[in-house]
Order: sequence, then structure tokens, then C-alpha cells
Amino acid sequence: MKPIIRLIALLLCVPVLGVTQGSRARAWARENVMRAQVAHTDSTDKAAPSIPDGTSIPLDIELPKGKKLPVYSGPGEEYARAGNGKASVSTNGWVQVFGREGDWLLIQYGIDEGRMRFGYISAKSLKLGGDAVDLPSLWENVQLALIQPALLTDDPLGSMADIAQLPVGFQVRRLGWVGPWIYVEARDADHLLRGFLRSELLATASSRDERLPFDLRAVSWGPLEPDDALNRYYFDETIGRLRDSGGTAPNVWLRMDSPESRADLETLTSFRVVAGRASCNASLVPLHGFDSRAGEWLTLHFMPGDGFSRGALEATMEKGENLENVVIACTGTLPNGRKETLTLPLAGVPEDSGYPPGGAGFTALRFTPFVRTPEQMTKYRDWSGKPATFGGVLENVAQSLPGAPEEVLGLPYDTSEARLYLLEGEIVKEHGTFGIYDVPFSLKNPPEGVWLAAYQRCSDCSEIDAFDMFGSGILLPDGILGLREGVEGIVPETLRRDFSILLLVNTKGRDETQIESLIKSLRISAAFSAEKWNARYEQHLETTAIGPRSRELADIRGLEPGNGVLSEIP
Repeated sequence: MKPIIRLIALLLCVPVLGVTQGSRARAWARENVMRAQVAHTDSTDKAAPSIPDGTSIPLDIELPKGKKLPVYSGPGEEYARAGNGKASVSTNGWVQVFGREGDWLLIQYGIDEGRMRFGYISAKSLKLGGDAVDLPSLWENVQLALIQPALLTDDPLGSMADIAQLPVGFQVRRLGWVGPWIYVEARDADHLLRGFLRSELLATASSRDERLPFDLRAVSWGPLEPDDALNRYYFDETIGRLRDSGGTAPNVWLRMDSPESRADLETLTSFRVVAGRASCNASLVPLHGFDSRAGEWLTLHFMPGDGFSRGALEATMEKGENLENVVIACTGTLPNGRKETLTLPLAGVPEDSGYPPGGAGFTALRFTPFVRTPEQMTKYRDWSGKPATFGGVLENVAQSLPGAPEEVLGLPYDTSEARLYLLEGEIVKEHGTFGIYDVPFSLKNPPEGVWLAAYQRCSDCSEIDAFDMFGSGILLPDGILGLREGVEGIVPETLRRDFSILLLVNTKGRDETQIESLIKSLRISAAFSAEKWNARYEQHLETTAIGPRSRELADIRGLEPGNGVLSEIP
């Protein structure tokens, strides 16, 4: 068998979730062609790299010069040979030796600038200048499974070029580790391959009894009522999740719990409504985590809890329909590759917004005229190329004023026809696991000529988390990435936070006394979520998932004019 065909055959036969030569593995491999590696002998004169902490370290062993040796992914010719079946190493270049496995040496060598490779060479004909560590005595031999699709690489410390693409549920054997990378072996009865996978992509392999039904439960639901944050989350022209769908926003947030393994849970697909006048998304709400070392986003769908994992499904109930009549189904993939349908009747599932009524108080304390300085607006004009208007001020300070007419937003920022005020106050939260997330403000029955900014955006991105408050017991990380030493920890609960939001008032025909009386009579509402999918891994530059929505009216009984004129938002 030719080497490249042999390596593809390996992928056709490697088990998925422990199945030897499983049909699922073969079907997947037919649809996902392996990316071939560059195949040539090393030619770099660059010095050998330093190696992060791990299972093994480079040994003080020199190989005899003038040799050109074939390189395999594992200790034997039954393992796939890298580089389109042509990989070789010249001992005239740098070669690091990590240990011996039988008659084979685990090495790393340079191929060209920016490209290296871990692999094995035969030691039978070599005279070694030093003793080699027995690698099998170091191997951990733990069975793991992928919790999302992943690329296997033989160059974790350089290009990270992939030698195979592996699907969710694919089982591997953990041998060791190098920094954030896990050294693994994928095998079936006939073929073997070794390489590296990112640690956060792996979980303990499933050992579930296939004779038992898959344990997935709909445990509660919360309402998704429209507000500026929710509309922005779904339909913003830049970052809205449903901006291209032309549909309506979901109005139900359905929580699903399961004690099954994370790898098994990630195989659940094709969520659908099979009874009742409703619809739902085909997949659960995505959980995003940023891996700073890999420089990329990872996406899962279940967040681990205490003995279970939780996912959330967005659904849309038609007007007049009752959740009691709705049945949800999804498709799961068993370890043997067989598909099964899971059915979840929603009758009896309790409503739970996640927020205890009165659990937080919003208090407006003062309002102060807000005028940007000429110097500030000159900088804004130079940066944006736009005129210095009220709309420009709002853009400059990253606040949004929905509903304000363009003719008002287009007025010069220093006009006497209208005035901005900075409304300042505080949010106080009771102790509890609930939080306050993605807060937009609005006016109930607003008087004519008065508009309130909805939210404060992050100045560097599109998030509206400026007033977020964490509940108790929130652990970093949140289970999207694996717990790592020096990273995990409890996030302090937030019990108090200031807020500052702009108010635009048409001053025509209104004196100072009338304006003060008008502002003190406003009814200010705050909407928020008590839970936020990804609260612990903010996905800046793209809105995070918003949970069920709740509302509180702000207390304005102590609202008084502030001193002077402000030009900055605290």
C-alpha cells in the first residue's frame, strides 16, 4: 500500500468512541479529506527550540552524522509515515532525542523555517552517545474523546500543521503532554497514528451502557422578552446572530441538563419541534471560549456543573400556544455509530427566569449637563470624518440612543435647542448565584422630546457588559476550556456597581425648572438577564448569549441636579 493511501486508510479505520473500523469513522473520513503534509528531508540549520514543561525533556544524546532516516508517527513501520509517506530526517541538522520505545527513538527535528516535526526513527543501526529514557514507563495511557472537531499535528511548537482532521467523539489514548498539548495515539486493529491535540478539546472517553436511554432532561425555561439588548443580540446588522435569517426572535430559553459525558453531549444535533405550534434552533446556544495560546475561538454547547452539564435551546412559541403542548426532539450518535432520536416533552417543565423578584435595585441619584469640549470634538472629527453633532457625541462615548429622530441627532453638539444630561446612579444586588447582565435602560411612556440612551458599549468592542454584575460561586474558567493551574478561581461576587447613561432633552420652550421637573418625573426601566451563557469568557467583538430577561423600575425619589457641567463619562 502506498504511504499516502495508507495514512488515509488509517483515518478510514480509526475508531470513533471506541468502535473498531466503525461505519461512522469511515463515513466521516470520506467527507473530510486529510490535509497532506509537506514531504521533504530537514534542511534547516536553525538551532533546536526550547521545550515547554511536559512528560519528557530532550536528552543529551547525539546521533551519528551523515545519516538519512525515515520518520514515522510512532515506534514502528505499522505507524503512518509523515510527509506523504516520504518523511526523513538528516542527522546533519539539529535533532532532539526524547527517549526510546523498543528499538525506536522519539525525536523532534527541523524541516525548514517555521516547520518542525515530532516522530520516530529506528535505533537499530545507530550508535548513541548517551542513555535513552524508557518512554513506555512515562506514558499515561488514558482513554480520551474529542469534545469538538480538532486537528492532529506533529508540530505543536512551530507551524501546528495538521496531519489529520478528527471529528467530535473521536477516541484517542493519552500518552503524555508538552505545554498545553496532549500527545496521543489513535488506533484500530490495523493502523496507528500519533500526534498532538490541544488539551481543552479532550474529555474522558465515554463508558456509558448503550442499553440505557440517553439521559437528557428539559429542566426549566425562561422568557426572552424583547428589549434593546435582545434585539441587538439577534438582529444587529453587524453582530446579530439572526441578522440574515429574516425570522422572529426566540421567546423561550429552555435549559437542558444531562449527566452524560461532554463528548457524548457534543454529538447531539438536529434539535426540532415535533409537536406543538413552535419552532427551535437546530443546535444549542453556542459557548465560546478564547484560547489565547492557540489564538483562536473554541465553541461547545454544554457547560459543566456539579455532576451534570447544562445546555440552552432557544425556541419560538407561536402566539396563543402553551408550552405544555410542545415536544422537542434531537438526534444523538451512539458509540457504535448508530443514530438515535431523543424526545423531550415539555409538559410540566417549570418557568424560571433565574432572577428572584426584587433581587436587585436600580437607583438614579443625579443628573448633570453633559457637553464635550471643543478639543474633544475636534479629535472626534479628525478621527471619524463626521460632523460634531449629538449623534457624534453618542458615538464618541459608545452609547446608543434608539428612537431619537435623525434631525435631533444631527444638531450641533453645542446647540441651545437640545441638551445632553448624564444620569448617574447605582445598582445594588442581593447575595446569590444570580447576576445582572447586559443591561439596557428605557423610558416607560416617555414625554415628548426626551430620549434615554439604552446601554453603554465597551469602548473597544461591541459588548454591552459595562454594568454587568457577577453572581456568587462563578468559577473561572467556565468549563469551555479545561481547568488549568494558575487560571481557575472563583470570580468575586459583585454586589454594587455605578451606572452612567445619557439623556437627551429637547429644550425648546422649557426653562431649567421645567426641565428639572420633567427629568424627576421620568419612569426609568432596566432590563437584564440573571444568567448569561459565557459570562465568564466574554466573547468580545461578537455578542455573547443572553439568557431569560427580567425588569426592574429605577428608584428616582432621590434624584437631584449635579454640580457643574461634565464632559467625560466616569
